[in-house]
Amino acid sequence: VETGAFRDDLFQRINLWRFQLPGLAERCEDIEPNVEYELEMFSRKNGQRITFNKEAWQRFMEFANLHDWRGNFRELNAIITRLATLAPGGRIDVPTLQAELSHYGAPKPSLLQEELLAKHLGPDYASRYDLFELAQLNEVLRICATCRTLSEAGRKLFAISRLVKTTSNDADRLARYLAHFGLRFADLRA
Repeated sequence: VETGAFRDDLFQRINLWRFQLPGLAERCEDIEPNVEYELEMFSRKNGQRITFNKEAWQRFMEFANLHDWRGNFRELNAIITRLATLAPGGRIDVPTLQAELSHYGAPKPSLLQEELLAKHLGPDYASRYDLFELAQLNEVLRICATCRTLSEAGRKLFAISRLVKTTSNDADRLARYLAHFGLRFADLRA
């Protein structure tokens, strides 16, 4: 339309709804059911049931929640296809998983996270905080970016520890954690 290659009036007829679908990295809750779906599709196609052993499943989900998923669902499909194909006896184990994930290297903070850290902590933040603190903060930022409210993010981040507390205020815990770095949830969502 902008270059004149398509008529504006025709475009307006078909341009009724607009959707912005976030990528897989922004929808971590969709990873697990899609891994199960991909395994089921592979199993049907090849006539062999494929599963993860418990430890391999946990490690894969840790990887999946930190990975940038530039290739979105096609990348997920390719990884699961390779794992399922190489799974000894139809069971994806830790050595098979490690061989696959060795090609990906360590997860890196996203550009958005680095910009947020630099904006709120100052450009020299890497020299003032331990790598451990920054790695933890990066994960907190990633979770916050996927949640609509401070309470929702708090529930995700403190899902285990909240079970043993007599009273839990996950939103307050998260707000205090962020305040330690001079951050506010509203600023992360902006």
